[in-house]
This record gives sequence, structure tokens and C-alpha cells, in this order.
Amino acid sequence: MKNIEQSFNDLLIKRVEYERALYNLEMDIKNAKNKIIDDNILMGNLISFKKMDIDCEVTKICNLCSFDMDKLRSKSRHRDIKVARFSIMYLLKKKYTLKEIGIYFLKDHSTVHSAIEKVKIWITTSGYEKENKILKSIIDKINQS
Repeated sequence: MKNIEQSFNDLLIKRVEYERALYNLEMDIKNAKNKIIDDNILMGNLISFKKMDIDCEVTKICNLCSFDMDKLRSKSRHRDIKVARFSIMYLLKKKYTLKEIGIYFLKDHSTVHSAIEKVKIWITTSGYEKENKILKSIIDKINQS
């Protein structure tokens, strides 16, 4: 496995080749390195602002409902944790993309989509009383705050 420095150097070389071919520029490693760092700072800041917004909302919900945030973000498949996680993902979907929610919960966007679809099934199908009770409890506590 390559170390981080080697991977970064490979990226620099590819960036130099790309810039030279695309713009007919004479770009050296130093210029490419600065460009990559600038691009990553910009993208990193955009992602971290969205993550902070989601973090604030999830923290608020966890405090209102006495959920453990670490357990919600874990891989736990325990029913109560899973139902709470899926319900929160469902509520966040109104404001965030599947990818943004997935980044926060350390899940793929397709996993988030699947979770949201399950919550829709819980809402529209009988036999999911416990799941509906947890979802309703979360919504009620949010509305009361």
C-alpha cells in the first residue's frame, strides 16, 4: 500500500500532465502542488460546512430524544438504533442530499436511500407500530422544541 506522500506525488504528476495537455501550460510540480492544495481547501470547506449543519441538527435531535450519537453513526443493526438512524435520515432528506447525509452517517448514498424508503414503508404499511412510534416520538419532540 502506498503511503500518503507517494500518493500525493502521483497526484501532482497527473495534475501537471493534465494542465499541460489541457491548457498548453508550462506547469511544474510546485505550481501543481499549490493548485491541488487550493482546490482541496475549497472543497473541504464546502463539505465541512454542510457536515457542521447536519451535525447541529442531529445533535439537537439526539439531545431531545436521548439518543447516543456515536451509536447512530455506528454500524449497529440493533433495532432501536437502526430505527432511530433511519428516521433521522428520513427527516434530514427534506434539507440535504443523500450524499451529504451519507457522508455524515458514514454510509453510501444508496444505503441512505434504502433507509428512507424503509421509513416510507413503515409509515404506509401496518405491522410497523414500534417503528412508527419511534418516528412519531422524534417528530413530536422536534415540534415541541
